[in-house]
Amino acid sequence: SNPVISWSSIDYFGRWKGLHYYARRFYAPCLISCDDTHRKKPVLNISNERMTAFEGVVKWTLRNNKAEILQSGEKSVNVPALTAQNVLTIDLSDDLKNRTDPREKYLEYSIMENGKVLSFGTTLFVRPKEFTFLEPKITYGISESEDKFALTFCAENYAKSVCLSLKTADCVFSDNWFDIHGKEPVTIMIDKASLSRKMTAQELSGELEIMHN
Repeated sequence: SNPVISWSSIDYFGRWKGLHYYARRFYAPCLISCDDTHRKKPVLNISNERMTAFEGVVKWTLRNNKAEILQSGEKSVNVPALTAQNVLTIDLSDDLKNRTDPREKYLEYSIMENGKVLSFGTTLFVRPKEFTFLEPKITYGISESEDKFALTFCAENYAKSVCLSLKTADCVFSDNWFDIHGKEPVTIMIDKASLSRKMTAQELSGELEIMHN
């Protein structure tokens, strides 16, 4: 029988494209990750695959589902070349007391070196389907330079795994499957050369589709 394009394969293709963005983050030479085996005491780990030491700052923020900051902290760290280290244990026992707390709170974290974010992530304390997501109400603006479009997104609440696509065209987004922490803007670039056809900012806006978890 002839192969057919079904909705599942389109969904598969969409997910497959998404893996490129996740893989790029996951295989970053300097990576932060979170071990939440003990939910109330998550451990942040830095894996430094570079030939030089990582000297920088670990930042973390506990937020609610409106993306409001409940607690935050940072720590200067030094991780030698080709080493992985647990660098910080966060005590959230006061913040995850009630049964509803893990469904309404999440942890965001990043590592910075010379003012630049090298790696970042978020951890939910329950499975996504058990988390109490509020309608994010995402808004965005478009600006352009000679060779790029810049899309700047904000939301009213926490938006997880935001996925961008174009209805009838193709392009390469500088990032995708990203989180929006409420009103804190996230800017995604599109190289005009990557567009499958030339378009104005207004046409791009008409083409843009935004999905989220």
